[in-house]
Amino acid sequence: MIPDRYPAVFMRGGDASGLFFHLSDIPEHGAERDNLLLRAMGSPDSYGLQIDGLGKGTTSTSKCVIISKSTRDGCDIDYLFAQVLIDKPEVDWKRSCGNLAAATALFAVEEALLPRSKDGQYSFAMHQVNRGEVIWAKVDAIKKSVNLTFENRNSNRSPVIGPSPTLEVFLPQIGKIQLSIIDATNIFAFVESEAIESSTTGNENFSALKKRVDALQDLLAKEFSVDGIPLKARVLLIEKPKDFTDPGGKLIKADSADLFIRALSEHGFHHAIPMTAVMAASVGRLIPGTILAEINKSAINGDVIRIAHPSGIASAKPNVSVSEIGPRFVSADIELSARRIMSGEVFI
Repeated sequence: MIPDRYPAVFMRGGDASGLFFHLSDIPEHGAERDNLLLRAMGSPDSYGLQIDGLGKGTTSTSKCVIISKSTRDGCDIDYLFAQVLIDKPEVDWKRSCGNLAAATALFAVEEALLPRSKDGQYSFAMHQVNRGEVIWAKVDAIKKSVNLTFENRNSNRSPVIGPSPTLEVFLPQIGKIQLSIIDATNIFAFVESEAIESSTTGNENFSALKKRVDALQDLLAKEFSVDGIPLKARVLLIEKPKDFTDPGGKLIKADSADLFIRALSEHGFHHAIPMTAVMAASVGRLIPGTILAEINKSAINGDVIRIAHPSGIASAKPNVSVSEIGPRFVSADIELSARRIMSGEVFI
């Protein structure tokens, strides 16, 4: 008999939230597990609201994490990240999430998956199973703050996908488009806003923009691949830093950021920006010839790359080596807060 309820914890990490499970409490894999996550989040919902579940109708809040003690040498925690699609009965197991990596680290501490620390300070390694990444976590269990270091899972491969740092493709709806594709934590295609006929200051005619972005993603999947698999890249719109006002009325000055980036969700612009995108952008910003480096050639202030987005500024500290063999992504550091919101059972 299939259970109708499962132990779960609802947590926030950075600008995202999601439902957390112990691996031992749920089906290990397959359709039964996917159905559990879909039902818990309230997907699919053709209205995009997820009224019948714990999702909130955005890609930032339709996420699940499954955690256990690690079976990998040198790691303490294994975890699977699931992006639950909102309007389709599908679960994407191929992504990573920087925001919920912070919540995962705090969950591991609070759920006693690690030896107890008397001073509330923890340092340990997490294995993100989806992408084979190793993430080093430092958790202050008192302040609920988390420092994460994402190590490159393949240090022999350039983070730049394609024959050059900046590529030129032809999209019939628009014409020639220049972009850079960076594989660091997740795969992102960075394109100037003007090149795809959009403005990052509003969401005018979003439906038409989304169709062009989808067409660009399809084109990239036909022309590029990674390990023989068609490229699945999320498209981000970039601009030079500029003065803007965040939703709280705070003025963000252009000189406080190195780039301005906006991400798209299914039904509108992302309210902030995924932390995996911040890390990928920070890596690309340090690689000569990428569109991220060319769009703003001003000197970088220190070793932290600052990414402005509609809700403010996020930052990452990338470690990139550039030599005669080409660029190599070594690691990226971020700092986030996290907290437990609810513990209990989710009914399926």
